Amino acid sequence: MAYASHESKWAVSMNAIEIEEQVSALTELPFDPDEFSYAFLAAFGNKSTTIKRLRAGASYKSTN
Repeated sequence: MAYASHESKWAVSMNAIEIEEQVSALTELPFDPDEFSYAFLAAFGNKSTTIKRLRAGASYKSTN
């Protein structure tokens, strides 16, 4: 997994410079279409638990 090292490590909201640094780091890695969307979400400070749920396809859909 090429983007594992870019998993979100920010517990608080990120400022524009921190986001830019994370996104710039993604551009330096080989493109992996299966992992890029998760790494991109992590670059914006999404929690690892959120990304794990997305990977698993978990959602909070109503049963109605």
